[in-house]
Amino acid sequence: SFNKGYGYQWERGGTPYVDYLLFKQMGEDGVVYYGYDEKRDRFSSFFSKLSYSYAGRYVVNATGRYDGSNQLGRTRSSRWLPTWSLSGSWNIHEEPFMANNHVIPVLTLRLSRSMNANMPGSVSNALAVYNNDLPYRPTLAETENRVVISELENSELTWEKRMKNDRVSRHTHNIRLRLLPFV
Repeated sequence: SFNKGYGYQWERGGTPYVDYLLFKQMGEDGVVYYGYDEKRDRFSSFFSKLSYSYAGRYVVNATGRYDGSNQLGRTRSSRWLPTWSLSGSWNIHEEPFMANNHVIPVLTLRLSRSMNANMPGSVSNALAVYNNDLPYRPTLAETENRVVISELENSELTWEKRMKNDRVSRHTHNIRLRLLPFV
């Protein structure tokens, strides 16, 4: 909601000073003195995670998430998106053949693949937004309403998706090394 509040009176609880000549002039100029906007944003999310480790050497992780928002396009496929992550690691330093290796005390091979998504910025124009407006007329008697398109429709608006890839980790005492391929 908004209030231009010309003649704001602090001592009277914030009520504006009402001058009929000002309202007449504003009506002739098409200026809105009071207004009210209502917006509803809805977001739902479902999440699941599974992990498994065998003998401290082999680890598998899987996550899944299903997000939905009313700020995106008209179709169900635009509003709802499943995201996921799948990873596995092999703790090579836990293998019997690495038991007496003091040069590389920790060596882990991690492979992962995931698809993540974000809501696009502050855009929420899945539908066109129409507003009422009063165009300028010399006198109040000549005013008429008009419809103005304030935001264009983008019914195909959807999630910003990105894929992430693999890595290899190696630890030598207090030194950590990660190799990240760019795919």
